[in-house]
Amino acid sequence: KFGYEVKRINSKLAMAPKWEVAYAEMSEDERMDILDELSADVPQLYPEHLISNLWNQQSKGDFDLIFDSTMTDIADKNMAIFATQTTQNTKIPLILSVVSFAVQLVFALIFSASGFGPEGLAYALSISALVEVSLLLIILNKQMKGKIFDKTMISSLTRILIASAIAGMASYAMTKIMPLRAADNSFLSTFPKFCVICAVSLLVYIGACVALKIEEVRPVINKVRQVLFKNVK
Repeated sequence: KFGYEVKRINSKLAMAPKWEVAYAEMSEDERMDILDELSADVPQLYPEHLISNLWNQQSKGDFDLIFDSTMTDIADKNMAIFATQTTQNTKIPLILSVVSFAVQLVFALIFSASGFGPEGLAYALSISALVEVSLLLIILNKQMKGKIFDKTMISSLTRILIASAIAGMASYAMTKIMPLRAADNSFLSTFPKFCVICAVSLLVYIGACVALKIEEVRPVINKVRQVLFKNVK
C-alpha cells in the first residue's frame, strides 16, 4: 500500500524501474513532502524500513536484531495508525476464520455424503480457502477505496493464476506418471514419489513465473542461487 501511494503522489517514483532505490536516493526534504501528502491510514516508511533494504542485509550475522529493530522503529513512527487499525480490524481475522471453517465443514459433509471419499475433504478445503481469500480481497478493496484492483494488480493476479494453472497441470501429469496407489502402504514407496511430484511442480511453477515476468519470484531464485552456488566464485 505504501509503494502504491508514494508512486501515485510522485511521478519520479512511478516512472523509476525500482521505486525503492529512487526513494532512497531522494533528499530528506523530498521524502518529507511525499510523506506529508500520504493519507492518514497509510504508514510512513523510510528507506531503511523497506523490504529491499532488509533483503540486502539478510546475510549479516545480526540480521534478527536488525529486523526486530526495523519493525520496532516502524511501529514507533506509526503508533497512531496501528492503534486505530488494530481497534477497528481486530474482529476481521476471527470472522474470516469462522466463515472459512463453516464453509469447509459444510462442503466436507456434502462431498462425503456424495461418495467422494478423501478427495472430498481436499475439495472442501480448496473451496473454503477460495472463499476466505475472496472475502479478504473484498475487505481490502473496500478499505483501500477500490484502489487495490488497478491495472498492475490485475496484471499480476492474471499472470500468477496462469503460472498456478500450468503448475497444476504439471502436478496432475506427474500423478499419472507416478501414481500414489493404495498399495503403496510403506513410507519408502510413497515418500520418494511425493517428493518428485512436488519438486517437478515447483520447478514448473518457478519456470512459468520467470517466463511470465512475475517479479515476486526473483527473491526466491536469488536465494536458491545464493545457497547452491555460495562456494562458487
